[in-house]
Amino acid sequence: MGLLSGGGASLLTNIFSRLYVAGTVYATTTIYSEVGEPTTTETTIPARVQVDNMTEAMRGAEGAADSDRRVVVLATDGVTLDTDSIVSADEGPYAGSRWLVMTIPERDPCGAYWSARVRRKPS
Repeated sequence: MGLLSGGGASLLTNIFSRLYVAGTVYATTTIYSEVGEPTTTETTIPARVQVDNMTEAMRGAEGAADSDRRVVVLATDGVTLDTDSIVSADEGPYAGSRWLVMTIPERDPCGAYWSARVRRKPS
């Protein structure tokens, strides 16, 4: 849980949501049967996203490519990011683009957003 919970986190989310475009988080879940057969399901979750330049720390990390970006996703009900997630921007300059989450996403201290280094998903 972040430093703010309930009303405080909700207030920050309402303020920040005006700065972000509509997007979608695609969450992938894999379940294995008794014989080890995998079944993968994808859930789509509406979100508010911002595709931005990488931070200096992201640039210096192992495996970072010049074309990678930073994505910020507002932490609203049902939105959780992990390295199996795909994030899309549905509006703005990156409309229609899909991004693979390349690093373990981080939450801000208040719990208002997720941040991760992403790479454009090939078509």
